[in-house]
Amino acid sequence: MSSRDELLLTAATAAGTPQSDGACPVCSAQPETPVRLSYLEQDFNHVPPAENPFSGRTVLVCQQCGFGWADPPAAWDRLQAFYRLVYRHVGSVNVDAVDTSTFTGLGPLDPRAVAHVLLAKMFTTLAAGDAALDIGPGQGGSFHALARLAPGMTHWAFEADRVAGRFLQQKLNVQVIPEMFRPGMAAQPACGMQRFKLIIMSHVAEHFNGTDAVAVFQEARTLLAQDGVLVCEVPHNDWRRYAGMRRNDSPHLAFFSAEALRQGLIRAGFAVKFLDTCGQRYDIWWAATSAAPGYGTHKERPPRSAWIKRLYKSLPGRMPRTVERWANDALLLRGQMDRMWRSDELNYGGERTCLRVVAAHADNNQ
Repeated sequence: MSSRDELLLTAATAAGTPQSDGACPVCSAQPETPVRLSYLEQDFNHVPPAENPFSGRTVLVCQQCGFGWADPPAAWDRLQAFYRLVYRHVGSVNVDAVDTSTFTGLGPLDPRAVAHVLLAKMFTTLAAGDAALDIGPGQGGSFHALARLAPGMTHWAFEADRVAGRFLQQKLNVQVIPEMFRPGMAAQPACGMQRFKLIIMSHVAEHFNGTDAVAVFQEARTLLAQDGVLVCEVPHNDWRRYAGMRRNDSPHLAFFSAEALRQGLIRAGFAVKFLDTCGQRYDIWWAATSAAPGYGTHKERPPRSAWIKRLYKSLPGRMPRTVERWANDALLLRGQMDRMWRSDELNYGGERTCLRVVAAHADNNQ
């Protein structure tokens, strides 16, 4: 039996825990009658049951703080199998196709990653020699932003996907911990004595069981330097208000309102320095996704202006390698900056689709 088959067999036989009585994992509110919603499983409903940890669940919603969580919780073995074998692989809407053969060393300037670094710099210094950790960085957009906005920092990542991890290590010089970050994983030995001035959790916390939400934040806090900050972003999923604006829940298991995110971090020992909505406006997003027949089946590639394409194609075919890289990087950067200024990722406040927070140690008075 192959290692893949053994892992899937383990996943298929692992059962979730019994259904919850409705007590909120974040604020501990105990309702007389738990509010349950159907769990909408679209993006991975084609996955066989042995590889799919999301089927047969409901969503409990706390009417006090707005936190939502999938119930019963998914067994860790099933989640581990899913993220190792399905989530970023061919056929998934989340596949990361990293073309290492054409990578020039100056990666794409992602507006969300830039927003995270700029926000962090408002609450701490990011100096050469400081360490930054991204939990689940994928193609490493945060490291491209850090290289430009906070040069000289050392870069670390928790990244279980082998292809992404190899790319981060070989092309971006990232110290990769090839494990899935999770509560109780003894993260400190994995990083030695290293503590991080900046920890980024961008659209990661919602992938854990909601019953583990506070423990996930506590685990991250053990790795944060005393004067460091955590920048965390999650979807804005207050199902007390937006339950009718849902088309798919998978692969998310935790659903945060602003108050739930704040309370979860405070319970984990953080002081919340900044918290606001960000990203696309909810009404615009809902109108677009409701009208899109292929929603949940593909990802759009960001457009590049036509004149940049024409100019790049007109360049001589045989240039010195260094000149070719410089020209390519300069043209790409111009297009990326145009996209940056138009991006919703730099917009805050109002009814928007994401929540962005900066948190520090509660006992840090700075």
